[in-house]
Amino acid sequence: VLASAAFVNGMTKALRVTGTDRNVIILGAGSEESIERSEIASRVTTIMAASVPGIRTRLGVPYVSPEIHVALSASLEPDADAKTLAVVRGIDARAFLVHPQVRITEGRPPEPGRDEIIVGRLVAPKLGLDPDQLQVGGTLWIDGRAWTISGLFEAPQTVMDAEIWCPLTDLQVVAQRDSLSCVVVTLDTAELEDVQAFAAQRLDLEITAISEAEYYRSLVAFYGKKAGPLARLLDHCRSVVADGPLGERFRAYEEAQVHATIVGMECLPGEPQFNRNVWSKRKVKARMDFSRFQQVLERQLPMTVRFGGFGPDDRPFESQG
Repeated sequence: VLASAAFVNGMTKALRVTGTDRNVIILGAGSEESIERSEIASRVTTIMAASVPGIRTRLGVPYVSPEIHVALSASLEPDADAKTLAVVRGIDARAFLVHPQVRITEGRPPEPGRDEIIVGRLVAPKLGLDPDQLQVGGTLWIDGRAWTISGLFEAPQTVMDAEIWCPLTDLQVVAQRDSLSCVVVTLDTAELEDVQAFAAQRLDLEITAISEAEYYRSLVAFYGKKAGPLARLLDHCRSVVADGPLGERFRAYEEAQVHATIVGMECLPGEPQFNRNVWSKRKVKARMDFSRFQQVLERQLPMTVRFGGFGPDDRPFESQG
């Protein structure tokens, strides 16, 4: 518990300082709260590099990094009972240009096609392991697949310090996708507004642009101690699952580690009390009432999980139950 609390406290501090003011994240429209659920076309990488003047370059290489971010189970053994989710980031060589905080301390970058990874300094405590258990040449099982650790890296005071990096093409194979989660761009003479204008004009790409520093600062609210009503709701949800058929295999997270996005209740930038989805559909500032949503949700527990999307209208954005 103490280790878990220390990790969460460290990650909360890291979220506040991750990212630079000159970095911009291009991600799927409507996914501003979660890169993991963002999906954009791979061609955005080349289109961005060619269409927005003022992107930083080095020896003719633009600072434009295509990336995939996914949460996958990781463990030392393939049949380990305790498997913890870790953020795996698919990258190519340009990631080291746009993320200068990352420094390989031992070994080398992973090579495509060889099932190789590099491991951040905080991955071991996140997985409940000793640092000595994750060494260059060792094996880490990720989503049921063996990966060889080709290097170790550090990115002090950033969330990247707790990530696993692998070649972008390898992760696309594992995740069975040819799309990206995001493209990270470092600006030179261009400004954030220039990239946002480009994103707004290219409706066919369905993208949006946000400052990297602002994105990670906004995630701070997801971590740490929860408000009384939300804490009670989480405790009730854990109890329902623990007492049900999945109880024997259920592993509850500490309250501070629980974070999620309530799809349909995303807020307007700068005005968190108003629903962004209703604004985009009707240009009406609809105030969100989380307490009512909580009451509706509590009445539905235990609930059936339905996989699918919203209907053609905007009624699902109103939490009617």
